[in-house]
Amino acid sequence: TGFSRSSGNVEKFNWVWEVKSLNSRGIDIRFRVPKGLDELEFILRPILLKKISRGSITVNLKIDSLDSGENINLNHENLNSALKIIEEINKKINIHPISADTLLSIKGVIESNQETFFEQKNDKLIDALKVSFIKALDQLVEVRLNEGSKLKEILNNSLNKIETLINDAVKSADLSKD
Repeated sequence: TGFSRSSGNVEKFNWVWEVKSLNSRGIDIRFRVPKGLDELEFILRPILLKKISRGSITVNLKIDSLDSGENINLNHENLNSALKIIEEINKKINIHPISADTLLSIKGVIESNQETFFEQKNDKLIDALKVSFIKALDQLVEVRLNEGSKLKEILNNSLNKIETLINDAVKSADLSKD
């Protein structure tokens, strides 16, 4: 069981990797990365498997653009399609006027340049994310080793106490024979 976090930035992006693990017999790995960065899983999974062979591992990447507001576009084509559908529905049943926030919440009406940027090959960003991920992964391995050492110490102390109790019981039994 463990948790680690690593952050970084490159170009106009800040990110945070979070890697969590829970004890498990086998290995179960789940990656959560932003749309457009799906290739990261294929790059990073073999690295993770070289360092960790057991556990339920969740890898989460949160990434933000430093350019506030510049990374959002209105997709006019999708907006017009949504308006046509609303118009057709309105002809059949009279609906209340649709608010702007409802229109903007329709998937595809608002698009992120960030996703488009990710979909373009950006080796500098991918390399920086990989280095940062390895740092988080190394921290997780260290946390897991520390936890294992602590558990080993607790178990050894318990075994020593049990051994002492057994020895005391044997001595007590030997004394009662006399």
